[in-house]
Amino acid sequence: MGHILLICGNNHALISEATKEQLTKIAGPSADEFSIESYSESDQQNCEAILREVLSSIQTPSFFGDAKTIWLNDLSAFESEATKSQKSLSKLQDLILELSNSISNFPDDVNLLINSTTIDKRKQLYKAIKESGKIIEHKKPELNSFKWRQEVNKLMRDEASRKNLELTQASIEYLIDAIGVDTGRIAPEMEKICCYAGDSPSLEDVKAVCSGNREAVFYALNEALGNRNLKQAMDSLAQTMSNSKNTDSDSIRLIRMTANYFRKLLHIKIALHVCAAKTGSQLETALQSASPEQKEMLAGNIAFSESAWSLKNLADKAQNYSPYDLREAIELIALVDKSMVSSTASKRTLIETLVMHIISRKHKS
Repeated sequence: MGHILLICGNNHALISEATKEQLTKIAGPSADEFSIESYSESDQQNCEAILREVLSSIQTPSFFGDAKTIWLNDLSAFESEATKSQKSLSKLQDLILELSNSISNFPDDVNLLINSTTIDKRKQLYKAIKESGKIIEHKKPELNSFKWRQEVNKLMRDEASRKNLELTQASIEYLIDAIGVDTGRIAPEMEKICCYAGDSPSLEDVKAVCSGNREAVFYALNEALGNRNLKQAMDSLAQTMSNSKNTDSDSIRLIRMTANYFRKLLHIKIALHVCAAKTGSQLETALQSASPEQKEMLAGNIAFSESAWSLKNLADKAQNYSPYDLREAIELIALVDKSMVSSTASKRTLIETLVMHIISRKHKS
């Protein structure tokens, strides 16, 4: 049986990095286009067509007779996988089931690499790979977890070790405060430090290179709002306020950061519509080949300036809201922002009420 590997989780940056690393290990550093078959969904090829081609390729020998590697790059299809008790399956679900069934009897000369942020641990494909192959999971640290600093600390030390970078604990602590749980920044920041100060930088060197990210402490609230998860949002608010030295000031900052976040969601919602995309991956591909008309329609849209990870994250969250929801949320945030300054009401109560209203009220798309 060939190598069967799944790289999954919700940490896009680490999944992407691990995928490149594992692809080199499996296919070899000098692999060419004939030994790696890469599949990513696009306007020209949807998931159903990809899976049909993959199932056929699994049974087809390599062009030159050596082992070949099939790479499924973040297909959105896996979130549609059927449950075990489901009786009536769509064509796409049938194809996913066929792929799952093929795992236990995989050809010796074919390797399978899947990276996915949507695969479900409770369903058959994940279980089949777990039984016959290997799974690497990269989870993003959650700011509303009391262990988030330890988790980010480990990721930073691992990256520093890979780059032979000697960082003091004070430098690590500064970087944790600066980066928060935006783990996609870890590798680029370490690279900047190496280029600027060599392999033994001082705390002053690190501060000179890496700017702080004060918004990191409020990251969890935006994630919860994007997911429309009321419990997570209220827990994040409670933790933020319990650690706050000035709840009134932090409430105002939270409101204004939330306003900026929802403006971003609206921008991405518009970009998804203009590009006829349903996922962040599809939007990223569509933006790279956008027509002059589309670029004109999206003039000033943040979608062109966001990182790949941020674009995927915002697109996923934007799909949880209808255009009407986003417009109403932005209007409500503006009203509450005004009340924060003019009203004598508790600022914490105002933001808690706003959060409950935004998450609970849903309108049709």
